[in-house]
Amino acid sequence: MTVSQTTPRVGISACLLGQPVRYDGGDKAQPWLIGTLSRFVTWVPLCPELEMGLGAPRESMGLALDPATGDVRLLTTRSRRDLTGLARATAERLLRDAPALDGYILKSDSPSCGLARVPIRREGGRLRNAATGLFAASLRERCPALPLVEEGQLRDPAQRGHFLTRLFAAHRLRRLAPGGEALRRFHRGHESLLLSHSPGHCRTLGALLFGAEQRPAAVVRAEYAATFAAALALVSTPPKRVHALRHLLATLRARLAPAEQAEALRVIGAYRQGRMPLHAPLRLIERLLHDHGAPWAGAQAIFHSYPQELAE
Repeated sequence: MTVSQTTPRVGISACLLGQPVRYDGGDKAQPWLIGTLSRFVTWVPLCPELEMGLGAPRESMGLALDPATGDVRLLTTRSRRDLTGLARATAERLLRDAPALDGYILKSDSPSCGLARVPIRREGGRLRNAATGLFAASLRERCPALPLVEEGQLRDPAQRGHFLTRLFAAHRLRRLAPGGEALRRFHRGHESLLLSHSPGHCRTLGALLFGAEQRPAAVVRAEYAATFAAALALVSTPPKRVHALRHLLATLRARLAPAEQAEALRVIGAYRQGRMPLHAPLRLIERLLHDHGAPWAGAQAIFHSYPQELAE
């Protein structure tokens, strides 16, 4: 397929886009993914089970516990055919040959694609603690920094926002021009966003860039990307967002009139107390930065970390 370079590249379980690849020949089409998110990303769809050469429809399968070794195996439901080796070899091939991705959306409960809570059958048909599907486990192991989410999690506004923030930030970093100056500009533009997720990681990244000229550029870029992904993987919380907002406001301290300063602090406090939504202090501080001529105001990713249409 032709893969766009200007929108995030998102791997996805093909059934979620309406492709008839499930064991029963059906799909699990998700209207929001197809009708909304599709306008902002380039999909890289695949079905690991179809890629195993099993066809659709096919015999259903599930995870089972090997009583002799304690290992988790992938077995067909009726014939009990062991597909574990084939599944792992297929995952290795798919991930080796895949284009660079910015995120991945996986089908929940799938013995191949489920990220968590996939049932494991034990002897006698009893269920063991939930597990990760074999393809999802390989994906997580091979691409530890890649933002991953199940389709069901995207129904929750907070989890959807967290995934989209990580996805679009990963895309901006992947598309970044080579060179230390480009990376420093990127960091300046994402500093407040980083503070709202992990102040500690933000300080680590600043220190990394401070001595970057003395080290190979490729090594610095790789370390930055891994630490940046780890920072955004942590969930942003109201106290951390308040810290980031106060940090932004402090850059304007010498320019703000007392009334403007008081109003900004009032709105930030109201957000902290749950009396205002996050967009209220964000829009106010963005306007103050613009009105007082802060040259970097429009470059702060915290204001527009992903397209507004996707938040609705």
